[in-house]
Amino acid sequence: RMVAARLQNVDETGDVAVDICPGIDQAVPDSRLCRQVTHGIEFLRLKQHEPVIMIKRLRLADHQTMSLETSYLPFNRFSPLLSEDLGKNSLYEILANKFDTFPARSTSFIEAIACPQTESEMLEVKPGFPILYIVGTNFDQNDQPFEHAESYYRGDRFTFNFEIFNQSNKR
Repeated sequence: RMVAARLQNVDETGDVAVDICPGIDQAVPDSRLCRQVTHGIEFLRLKQHEPVIMIKRLRLADHQTMSLETSYLPFNRFSPLLSEDLGKNSLYEILANKFDTFPARSTSFIEAIACPQTESEMLEVKPGFPILYIVGTNFDQNDQPFEHAESYYRGDRFTFNFEIFNQSNKR
């Protein structure tokens, strides 16, 4: 069964997320401090051995696996996140309420790929199954990068719709 999804702009809650219909749920299989991670540090403008927080979330809709998302955030800026219950609370609400951090813009790319072995187990598909791989960096209201993420979306359960504006035509 196909589940429609669309990318949203930043809304009043600060969420820059995929709006999935019907009812999205999330499981947080892993949330931890990583000291030896090199993935994403250049996007977050961190030095080589600065620690990051890695949050891995499994997204569900109607109790069906939809996507696997891994986010990296600077530990020195967001260390109290390690004590938050991200299975029950929105990451972006916590960032707004406790860290005065609001997403203002994001850079991303989307690529259709064959699902890697490790991710296939979490997504409940066979290795090589068609998926959408999305990598992006979110910037706050001061244009500082605060989150780098990579996501794997099941190719059989998503349709992405985009609306693009040409800002140079504004007068």
